[in-house]
Amino acid sequence: MKQLTGLGIAAFLFVAACVSCDASKPELDKTKQELKEVSAQRDNLKMQLDLSEGKLAEAQKKITELEAAAQASAAAKAAAPTSTKGTKGKGTKTAKAKRSHKKRH
Repeated sequence: MKQLTGLGIAAFLFVAACVSCDASKPELDKTKQELKEVSAQRDNLKMQLDLSEGKLAEAQKKITELEAAAQASAAAKAAAPTSTKGTKGKGTKTAKAKRSHKKRH
């Protein structure tokens, strides 16, 4: 958007200088120089925008990969057995501690 505004201003100045009959040569040269400067700024901004869009695309790709990895991890956890039936020792250390605590009271 700023590119268009800057280019529009430069174009307006250039047209105004060309249209006015009493415009002097130095004024016309100054306007042409301003047009070159604004065009260079526009090109620089366009290059920055292209670089930013490339970085954004890379970041979006990484996000997609990380989301897929997170979903795969969640699916693997969901598929893992969660019951302790049939395990030697009847459960985890925490479960054993709870049973021994109940026996004492």
